[in-house]
Amino acid sequence: MVHLGKLSRASIVVTDPKILCRSTHAGLGGTMKQYLTPGTPKPHAATTSHRTAFSRMDLVGVLLVTFILLAMIPAWILSARSSASKLKCLCHIRQLGISVMNVSSNLGGGLPPLVDAVEITNQQGQTGTLNRTLMMSLLPALDHSSLRRNIEQNAVLAPSPDNPTSMTMSEADKISLDVFTCPVDLDAANTPGRLSYVANIGFISRDLFEGDPKGFHQLGSLNWHGTDAPDTSSDLQISGATGVFWRRHPDFAQTLDEISTNDGQSATLMLTENRQAGTWYDTDTARIGFGLPIAVNQQQVLFGAGTSLESSRRPLNTEFVGSTLGTQSSPEWRMNRGVTSRSEAAKARPSSLHAGGVFVMFCDASGKFLSGSIDAHVYVKLLTTNGISFGEQPFDPNAY
Repeated sequence: MVHLGKLSRASIVVTDPKILCRSTHAGLGGTMKQYLTPGTPKPHAATTSHRTAFSRMDLVGVLLVTFILLAMIPAWILSARSSASKLKCLCHIRQLGISVMNVSSNLGGGLPPLVDAVEITNQQGQTGTLNRTLMMSLLPALDHSSLRRNIEQNAVLAPSPDNPTSMTMSEADKISLDVFTCPVDLDAANTPGRLSYVANIGFISRDLFEGDPKGFHQLGSLNWHGTDAPDTSSDLQISGATGVFWRRHPDFAQTLDEISTNDGQSATLMLTENRQAGTWYDTDTARIGFGLPIAVNQQQVLFGAGTSLESSRRPLNTEFVGSTLGTQSSPEWRMNRGVTSRSEAAKARPSSLHAGGVFVMFCDASGKFLSGSIDAHVYVKLLTTNGISFGEQPFDPNAY
C-alpha cells in the first residue's frame, strides 16, 4: 500500500514494493521503477578511492626479478639446444650403425671393408680401381644411392707408380652429408665432406696411430709371434680379434656372427666420435678409425712392461702383472686426450665436444653415451672382437 498523504521533496514512503509508482513531482525526475523493483540496490553516494603509487623499493624489486628471469633464459635455451644436439648426434651414429647392419645382411653376415679397392668404369668408358671407404659403402643404405652412382660415373683416372689404373673421386662429389657429422662439431659441419664418426680398427702400430695415408694398417701387417713371417693364419686371427673393420684380405673376413659367438655384439664397439676425423671419402686409417696403439719393431709386436700386451701365448691380455695400461694417467689413446681443435695432430681415438664423453655404437646396433672416465682395461675389452680367445680376462657388462 502506498501512502500519498503528503508528498514532500524529502521522501516517499512505499510499503508495497510490487506497486510501481510514478511521481508527478518535478523534483523526483520521472519514473521510480528502477528503485522500486525488488533486489535492485539503492544508489550510493560517490566515494573517492585513494591509490598508492610504486615506491622506489617496489620498482627496484620488480626490476631485480625481471633481470634475474632474463638472465636465466639463455641458460634454458642453451640447455635445450645441448639436449637437442646430443639427441641428434645419437640419431646420426645410430643411423650409421643400422646401415652397417643392413649392408652386412646383404653381404651374408660379412662386414663391409674399412677400405676396398673396387674396379669401376666411369661415364667416359675408362676402367680402373677406386678406393671405396666404409662410409661410401653405406651410401645406398643411407638413401644416397644416386651419390654412389655419381661417384663411380664421375671418377677420374689418377695413375700412380703403384697402380697405373688408379682412380679418384671428382671434386663435385665431395659434398657434405648431415648424417656424417655431429651437430656440436661445427668445424665438421662447416667443412665440405667432413666426418665426425669413425670405425673400430683394433690394435694399430704406434707409428700409424697419428696417420696412415698409405694404408699400411692391415690384417697381415703385424707379426704377433716374432718367430715367423707376418701374415700367417695365426697372425690374421689375432689381428682380427682386436677390431671390427679392416681393409679387404683374401684369407680373412670379419662377420657379425663371429663377433656374437666370441666377445659378443653388445660388448664390442663398432663406431664412435672423433672430432679430428678426416672426410667420409678419406682412406687414411687414422682419420677414419679408432684403435689402440701398440709397440711394433719391423712389423714385430713388442711385449713386456709399458705395453698393453704380455706374451705371444696370451697376446691380448692387458691385465698381466706389471702392466702399466691402467696406471697411465693420460695415454695418447684415451678419450678426448689433448683435443683442442682439428688443426692439431690427429689421433685415432674417441673424442667429441660433448661434456663427459662420446657417443658410441655397439655391434648389436645399440647406441650409448660412453663416459670419458671409463677404466682402461674395460675400454680395451670393448674394442676387441675375440679377446677372450687370446688371453683377455672375462668381461663385466656392468663395468661401464
